[in-house]
Amino acid sequence: MKFTTTGVFRYVSHLYALPRHLLLRQHRNPTKSVALEYLNATLLPHKLENALWDEFKSATDAVMNERDAALSARKAEFAANHAAREGLIERLATLTEDSPMADIRRTLSTVDSEWRSAGEMAKDQAAPLTARFHSARDRVQELLANSARRIWGRHCDALLAKLALCDERETTAAGEAGAIPELEGRCAELPALPPRWEHAVQARFNGQASVSKEPLDKLLLQLESALDIPSPPAVEAERRQFKLLALKNALENRPTEQAGKPTVEALSVAIFGSRHFNAGQKQRLAAIVDAMRRAGPGSS
Repeated sequence: MKFTTTGVFRYVSHLYALPRHLLLRQHRNPTKSVALEYLNATLLPHKLENALWDEFKSATDAVMNERDAALSARKAEFAANHAAREGLIERLATLTEDSPMADIRRTLSTVDSEWRSAGEMAKDQAAPLTARFHSARDRVQELLANSARRIWGRHCDALLAKLALCDERETTAAGEAGAIPELEGRCAELPALPPRWEHAVQARFNGQASVSKEPLDKLLLQLESALDIPSPPAVEAERRQFKLLALKNALENRPTEQAGKPTVEALSVAIFGSRHFNAGQKQRLAAIVDAMRRAGPGSS
C-alpha cells in the first residue's frame, strides 16, 4: 500500500481551525471527532506515525487548553455578573417605608438601568435570580405606593385642621383680636398642603378668599357627583337633574360644555377657599375630604 501524510496534516490543520464556539461547549469534546477520523484514516510507517502522532497530540492539547481557558474566563464573567446583580437586589432590599420617597424613586430608577445593562447570567442561575429581582422590585413599588398614600393621608389631615382653624378665625369676635396670633401660630405649625390647596386655604384664613361665582351648595353638589359619593336627600333631585344635563351634553357631543366642565381640583380649590360654612356644609365637606383620602393621590 502507498503511504501518504497529506491526510494527517489535514487533520492537524483542522484542529487549529476549529471555530471558537466549539471550544465553549462544556459537554462536548471538540477534538473527539477529529481524533477518530485521524485514527481511522492514517496508515503510516511506525517512525513517521509516532512523529505525526506527537504533532497531532500537541495540536489537540493546544485546542483543549484554549477551550479550558475560554470556559474559565466565561465562568469568571458569569460570577462577576451574578455578584453585580446580587448587589442590585441588595440595594433594593435596604429600602424601607422610612426611606424618603425621592430616594426610593432614584434608587429604583438607577437599579432598573443597571440591571438592564448588567452582563449575561449563567442559564441555570438566570431564572431564579430574575425572579428574586422582580420580587424585590415589586416590594419597592409597594413602598412607593404606600408612601404616597401616607403623604396623601397627612395632607388630608392637615387640610381638615387648617379648615377648622379657618372656621375658628371666622367666628372669632372683633373684640377677641388677641386670639388671632395664637391661631396664626397653630396654622403655621401644620404641614404645607399641595400648592393650590394651600393658596386657597391661606387666602380664606387671612380673609382674602375670592368669592366664587357658584353658590357653595352647588359646588359641593358638583364635587360629590364627581367623586361619586352621596349627597343630602334634600338635593338629590338637583343632583339627578345635574347628571341628566351632563349625560345630554355628552350624547350630543358638545365640546364647549365638556371643555368648560370644572375639574375635581378646581372644585376642591373653590370649596376650600369658601367662607362661613354652616353645619350641614361642614358635614358634606368632611365627607368629601374622607372620600379623597380613600381614593388616594391623584383624586383631586
